[in-house]
Amino acid sequence: MEYVEQKLTYKDDETEFPENERFDQETKDRIFDDPRAYMDQYVFEKSGITSSFHHKWNTTPNPEPVEPGARMQRVIDAQWTDCPKEVEDVVRKLWRFNGLGNDNYFLKESIFSLLEVWSSGYRVHYDGADRDIDTRPLIAYILESFPDIEPEDEVWIHWWW
Repeated sequence: MEYVEQKLTYKDDETEFPENERFDQETKDRIFDDPRAYMDQYVFEKSGITSSFHHKWNTTPNPEPVEPGARMQRVIDAQWTDCPKEVEDVVRKLWRFNGLGNDNYFLKESIFSLLEVWSSGYRVHYDGADRDIDTRPLIAYILESFPDIEPEDEVWIHWWW
């Protein structure tokens, strides 16, 4: 398998999709009204090389199983929602513990990893003092919000200042 540079092309011919194509407002309105219909005109050639750990050093097919790159995820949005304050406090401690910034940061955690944080006695400087990171309110909220979740399933957690 050899690497082939990816490019966007029209489905009906080999004309390349212009990288910086500009649209008038009417065209933009049509595209935004039904983006799937618009994008169905285009296809990109895939090289067969993926972002998998295997393909960082190899060009042979991925060994099974390979985690799909596009999949549905569970999300806890701990800011500006109906998320309980007690849960937001845990998330804020995790934010500080992991050195995360504002807006475009997520934690990806499982019940197992959150239990590890709590049971290992991790601490963080928060509200002027060193405090334990008791993840149990967050775990309880996750279990309540996603009754079918398995302990190894990942949840994306978002918070911003």
